[in-house]
Amino acid sequence: MWVWLIFLSATVDVEGFNLDVESRLLYRGPTGSGFGASLDFHRETNGGGAGLVVGAPFALDAAAGSVSTGAVFRCPGQDGLGANSTCHRLPLELADAKPDQMMGATVRTSPSEDLIVNGDIVFGAPGSYLWEGMSVAAGDLSGSGEEDYAIGGPRAKRIMGLLASGFGSSLCVTDVNGDGRQDLLISAPYYSVLSGPTMQGDVGRVYVFLCRPELRYCGLVAAKGSIRDTTPITGRSAGGRFGTAMVALGDMDSDGFNDVAVGAPYAGKTGEGVVYIFRGSPEGLREEPSLTIEASSVGPGLKSFGYSLSGGVDVDGNLYPDLAVGAFESDAATVFRSVPVIDIVTAVLSVRPRVVDTETRRCSTADGGRAACFSVMLCVEYGGHGVPDTQDFLVEVVLDGLLLPLQRAVLKQDKSQLAMSLLKRQTSCMMLEVHLKNTPAMCSYTPAGSGGTIHCGVGNPLKADATVVLQLRFLAANLNGSRSFLDFPIFANSSTPDDVSTTGDNQVVFSAQVVVEAEVTVKGASLPRHMWLDSTFAREDENGKDRPKDKTDSDADTEAVMSQIKHVYEVRNHGPSDVGQTIATVLWPATTEGSSVTVTVPVVTLKNQQGYCLVDNATTLMCENAEDCYIISCIVNGLGSGGSFVIEITSEIEDVQFSSLGNTTEDLLVSTARVVVMDMPYSISPTALPTAQTNLGFFDRKKVSKEDDVFDAHDRDVDSGIQEDEDGSTLKGP
Repeated sequence: MWVWLIFLSATVDVEGFNLDVESRLLYRGPTGSGFGASLDFHRETNGGGAGLVVGAPFALDAAAGSVSTGAVFRCPGQDGLGANSTCHRLPLELADAKPDQMMGATVRTSPSEDLIVNGDIVFGAPGSYLWEGMSVAAGDLSGSGEEDYAIGGPRAKRIMGLLASGFGSSLCVTDVNGDGRQDLLISAPYYSVLSGPTMQGDVGRVYVFLCRPELRYCGLVAAKGSIRDTTPITGRSAGGRFGTAMVALGDMDSDGFNDVAVGAPYAGKTGEGVVYIFRGSPEGLREEPSLTIEASSVGPGLKSFGYSLSGGVDVDGNLYPDLAVGAFESDAATVFRSVPVIDIVTAVLSVRPRVVDTETRRCSTADGGRAACFSVMLCVEYGGHGVPDTQDFLVEVVLDGLLLPLQRAVLKQDKSQLAMSLLKRQTSCMMLEVHLKNTPAMCSYTPAGSGGTIHCGVGNPLKADATVVLQLRFLAANLNGSRSFLDFPIFANSSTPDDVSTTGDNQVVFSAQVVVEAEVTVKGASLPRHMWLDSTFAREDENGKDRPKDKTDSDADTEAVMSQIKHVYEVRNHGPSDVGQTIATVLWPATTEGSSVTVTVPVVTLKNQQGYCLVDNATTLMCENAEDCYIISCIVNGLGSGGSFVIEITSEIEDVQFSSLGNTTEDLLVSTARVVVMDMPYSISPTALPTAQTNLGFFDRKKVSKEDDVFDAHDRDVDSGIQEDEDGSTLKGP
């Protein structure tokens, strides 16, 4: 007999982690101010309370003529839900203030007696070309005992293999494996998944570098500018941008390891944002989150939830660090407070008797019958850091349910949850009476040749006129498709001799039809998805810098600039049956639809399966939207259920001149893929041979405005950049 216990605190619901999601503090800033683009906890050292400092980089300044200069606000840590008036704008002024300076795009504070008079507050106005310094973190990464600084430059080209993934957009330094050394976490929120069952863009990824004595600077750089191998944590939503923000939370759940929060501001069911809490462990940061907080569970209308994070400060004085989350597109910031972690010091089960005779029914049941039974003594003691002296618990007792589909044992109390009121550091016990039901059917399997026999006991005894329903499931993995039907003879007998005249219905044969069918799909991704050309810069001056094109320039004076474009197709067999020879045909245009750009002969690579690809010129009638195109044929001989192969097609595109661009603002480059299965490796004829088709990719030419919002310009630039392939190779965008 197996017994499990699950302890549920009856005081507060913390959703699997000690972060109180329900009793949150939600602050709102001025509409359109970007309130929540940055934030940081602040605690006064003179015994005053803790609060939240929030940046609003688009806030208007009435003194400057109601122009957007940005602002910084302070919100107390103990106010009610959504109290807008409690956040006060700090009187910060810059001597050289100017419109659109985005004051408050980043904020950092230090503990002080008074935030304005004696405290340090750092606020940023970003915008360097390579975005070097977009993220900064400090800690002893070299093992020297002195503080080091890590600076992220997501547009820098010094680390190969992760370009345009936003590598370095966010940094975090904390000890996640409890070895006393600071570890380094680096995010790449624009990382895209190009392999596996699905292809997803801007999923995001966090790289965890564990620092050890033999690895200087956590062994971050292996050799020649490449990143050493590490175990990354990848986001879960296409476009979610997992890793846009990260923050060290400290040991939030008192398990001895520091925890980390990661923001994905465009993840979730509706793309409104998600924050994930990851626990530390001896092996490093756990790959599965312990808690997931979606914007929809926090408040209506929240967008970009998780764009900024702050943590590691106890704002309510309960000895546990708390978490703040910003949502600048909704001008909102939320504080989630931690609740104490209760440790179950003692949880002992004593079963008497150890062996239960199912034929001895010594206990009375609620319906007046008798049942075989046994007793369980349950003893519990709790403790913990900062926990109350008294605590109510719900103890859930699970009997057999985790092992058997049919439950053999039930509590006499006829309920699985029991209430217990306990005192801290004192052991309390209670006695439980467990009743046994009639023994359920149990089955065993005896192999014989290519088959076997299944024996099931359906009752001892099986009462007169009783009915037993058996459900057996068989896997079809070993079927070879040579037989269109499978016969299952079923026999019933008993240790009690049957009347010979009644044995005619003791046997039945069940026949199951064998069907051959499969679903084949083709999906793809265009790299880059967009391609921008600022046609006002068509040539370089004598110093190698771009200069605006004037009327004296001719097309012949400007050297052609070649940019690379890549389409990736994945063909997958979803089964359940295998497929035979599979042909994927791709029509690859020789020009864009507007014929303004010429495309070079494609280079084709086939991955994951044995096969080959051919490239040839196609007839005009086959080219559909393009005047001229290439036909690419890839043949793979056999694809198992769940198997897939990938086709990578790469061409170069010549950037058009300003004079030839004219009024064109957009042009399209579209390829078409068709997949046909020629046969299936079975004697049985399939219901139908699978086919699939899709169109992929577009290539967008626009004149980039220098006055675009700095956040949107950064996002567009990264979106059109380099994507990392499954083998670590990269593609360079224009």
